[in-house]
Amino acid sequence: MNYRLIYFQLLGCLCYLALANSSIAEPPTTTDTTAPNWREHQRQLQREYEAFRRIYHEESQTQQKKIKAIWGKGEISSKYRWIEYSSDYKQKVIVDFNQHIIRISRLYRVSDDQPTEAALLKTVLLKTEKMAFENDQLAQAVETRVKNRLTLIKTGSPSDKLFLIAAITGELSITDENLERLIDGLIKTRQIKKHVDIEGTILKTLEFNFEPMQKGKPLYEPILSPEPKKNSQSKDAKKTLSGFFALQPVIGQELSQEQRKLPNAARAIAPIVSKQAQALRISEPLIYATIEAESAFNPFARSHVPAFGLMQIVPESAGQDATSFLFGEAIILTPSYLYNSEKNIEIGTAYMHLLYYQYLKMIDDPMSRLFCTIAAYNTGTKNVAKAFDKKGNIHKAAKKINKLSQRQVYDRLIKKLPYKETKRYLKKVSRLISKYQV
Repeated sequence: MNYRLIYFQLLGCLCYLALANSSIAEPPTTTDTTAPNWREHQRQLQREYEAFRRIYHEESQTQQKKIKAIWGKGEISSKYRWIEYSSDYKQKVIVDFNQHIIRISRLYRVSDDQPTEAALLKTVLLKTEKMAFENDQLAQAVETRVKNRLTLIKTGSPSDKLFLIAAITGELSITDENLERLIDGLIKTRQIKKHVDIEGTILKTLEFNFEPMQKGKPLYEPILSPEPKKNSQSKDAKKTLSGFFALQPVIGQELSQEQRKLPNAARAIAPIVSKQAQALRISEPLIYATIEAESAFNPFARSHVPAFGLMQIVPESAGQDATSFLFGEAIILTPSYLYNSEKNIEIGTAYMHLLYYQYLKMIDDPMSRLFCTIAAYNTGTKNVAKAFDKKGNIHKAAKKINKLSQRQVYDRLIKKLPYKETKRYLKKVSRLISKYQV
């Protein structure tokens, strides 16, 4: 990737950081790391995290076995795909946030009553974060066991946000009329696959494509509610229809003109990102780019690590560092907390703040420090340090970094970072930043 292009893509992030109010208060750092009670807390925290991880992997295997018995393979949600099963596992919904596909598969007999395509789509589109979490058998099983066994945890509650409507349209709500038009538009993109096995069980898969909306092409003709009188719209009013809805301000906060230019999925979380960016002195484009790279705006993203949510928070590392910073004590965040989009963004941005302003503060050049921050978000500061110091000592690495040019730091990271995944991640986030500099 062209370094000159990377430089200008990241320059806006650095301008934001440089102009941020350095007088913003930091949480008190009065923790005595030599105190016996602190050391015991850390030991207990590590024991509980190991138990948390073991519970997650055990429940993942249990759920995958149940799914595999019916579907032949145990597909569960991943970083870019949200997967939901019915209680009897006979219906599977996959929303691929990266490919912009909704896929609904059903196993049934000819004699079974079948819902219409519109009814199926409506049920999926009207899912809230809370509803999706309550229907997530794996997340529920993990949450129950963790709450019964562990003590150093913080639980939460996913919101009532229509997360799929938000990701597709950029809006937090939708009128009945526009919902019908959206469904009709999606049905026009439909592809059908049907298979009948020797026992007469039918597998029918419906696939709908919402990619056109991500590229600014409406799937339907939206209307305002209430409907405006004929010939009464001004030119300015008509401009608001250039998207998929007339933009409705988020309760308590108007969208700026810049936020209205964001891609749909980013626009839906713009007030949250703006709030955390200002509070923690992190560039908004950097937050959006990180979210796209980590989850493609899938609020129920998860990985085998395990990591959860939009910013793929790992309860052991980012989660504990951020909770110590925000709450004064490191604790384990459960799925119910991290599947709340607002809480997830707060934790992820807090961790990014720690990386840039504390863990890597000994790197003098802002651009070099930003390169290292992006890489460290993916792999941790020790692995970043290993690109410059074999033992991964960040203080020794920083001394070497401070003797190098920005270009040399970037090239060294791309060449010497321990993992290919992190090298790709640094390139990807750097490239994505320009997409959100509106």
